[in-house]
Amino acid sequence: MNKPIINTDQVIWVAMDIAKRKNDVLIEWPDGKQKKLKINNIQQDYRKFIGYLLSFKLPCVAGLEATSNYHRPLLTGFNKQVLP
Repeated sequence: MNKPIINTDQVIWVAMDIAKRKNDVLIEWPDGKQKKLKINNIQQDYRKFIGYLLSFKLPCVAGLEATSNYHRPLLTGFNKQVLP
C-alpha cells in the first residue's frame, strides 16, 4: 500500500469548474470552512488567486473540470508558481 505524500487533514481543497469567461471555485480549509469564488479566465486573476492560496502556507489539492482549452492559463500559472 502506498503512503500518502501529504497529510490530507492539513490541506486546502480546491474545486474548480472551468468555463470560457469565468470559473467557479470552491475552497475548503482543514477546519471545514468553505469559500466560493468566481474568477475571470484571465492570467491576472489567476496570479491573484494563486497568490491567495499560497498565502495560507498549506499544501493545496486541486481538482478541476476543464472545458475545451480554457484551463490552460490556470495550469500554466500553477506550474510556474505552485509546483516544484
